[in-house]
Amino acid sequence: MTARGIAAPLAALASYRGIAADDVFLFYVASHGTVEHEDLASREYFLIPSNVGLASDEALHRDAISQGELKRLVAGIPATKKILLLDTCRPVRSAMRSRSRRAASASSR
Repeated sequence: MTARGIAAPLAALASYRGIAADDVFLFYVASHGTVEHEDLASREYFLIPSNVGLASDEALHRDAISQGELKRLVAGIPATKKILLLDTCRPVRSAMRSRSRRAASASSR
């Protein structure tokens, strides 16, 4: 699933008239994720969908869903009770970097 494939349905729910304030909204995703920056003040979570193939910061910021974007999308949903279950693993960045380095090395031969 791509970032657009996740974000578009969440954004559409904001205008869905069948959701009332007293409803419960549940969002569950099993995917990859990462946290950027080490210090608490600048730390940011990213939900990484399947279309993010490179480990560059540019690809992450362009193709992943940031913590801020996810908050904005969920905030627009009319339900006042919201549960987000993010079943994501963090080590994907280092694995993706290794895969990117191997691919770059192989293509330069």
